[in-house]
Amino acid sequence: MAITHPHTPEYFAERSGRVNERFVFGAVRTGDPAYERETRELIQHSRARKKPVAFHEVLAVIKHFQPFKPDSHESVDPAAPIKPFPSDLRRFVADTLGLKGEEQKRALFWTAVGSLLDTGFGADAAIEITDKKGESLCVVPLDVTLRPPELAGKEGHRFQNLRVVIYGEIPDPHEKKEEYGRKVREVGEEVVAKLHAAKVRV
Repeated sequence: MAITHPHTPEYFAERSGRVNERFVFGAVRTGDPAYERETRELIQHSRARKKPVAFHEVLAVIKHFQPFKPDSHESVDPAAPIKPFPSDLRRFVADTLGLKGEEQKRALFWTAVGSLLDTGFGADAAIEITDKKGESLCVVPLDVTLRPPELAGKEGHRFQNLRVVIYGEIPDPHEKKEEYGRKVREVGEEVVAKLHAAKVRV
């Protein structure tokens, strides 16, 4: 007979959080054999040079395995996310930075849910700003948690200075329109503040 262990409230919050992250951001196609191969090769290369895998290296991998569009084998465009919160957050950041027209495509949203970026770096997604040539200027990791701030804030993180933590569930954009709008502004303003602190000039 299998031995079972009682699950704490934190366990259920964590499990719910994972569902919440996938619903809000979508998930990396970690089941794709190519993703598994590229991730394995990255880890092996890291071990060979005796250095930890770098955040930007993992990000480069997951960019190739963003979610597919519905009923399609075409990846979601990071400059035009399909899910409401990523789409509205990206647009808010672009608008606040003063990016107009085609320039708005310089603000990108990448989901990291389920990937090595999620499990190894605590990033569920990221907002990336590029220059006019498409080169990365700055990446702001996003971390969704259902745990209260006083607990989540105690966790060590290699990107603490840039990370934006999103506490609690994202309100439904249709049923709770005002709360949803406030959440988009709250998170968007923090992302922009991180970009300004990093002295990003668009």
